[in-house]
Parts: sequence; structure tokens; C-alpha cells
Amino acid sequence: MAEKLLQTLVIQQADICYSGFLDVSINGEERAGVPPEKLIYSGDEIMTDFIGEALGAEPQQYC
Repeated sequence: MAEKLLQTLVIQQADICYSGFLDVSINGEERAGVPPEKLIYSGDEIMTDFIGEALGAEPQQYC
């Protein structure tokens, strides 16, 4: 997995590379997963979309 992420960094000339994940049991059964929502971010999308997605939503105040 690390090799594929590194290859993607080099090919895309990217600063950041991340992935989703898939939990697979020893017998090959897919149990859970989190696919990435988007594969390539650039410019303002990095701050508005990628960072926001990685960190989660802004805290909400409930009164």
C-alpha cells in the first residue's frame, strides 16, 4: 500500500497522498470500508474540501 501511495505521489507530482481503507477478514470477506470521496484535489480544494473532509465538520453549537 505504501508503495502505491508513493508511486501516486511521484506520478501526480503531489504534495499529499491518502487513501480510504477496506477491512477484510482472513477468509476474504469484506467487513467495512471507507473509500476516498475524491481522488485528486488541487488549488483551493485542498483547504476547503480535502482538509475539511480529513478533519471533519466544524463543531456545532446546540442551545
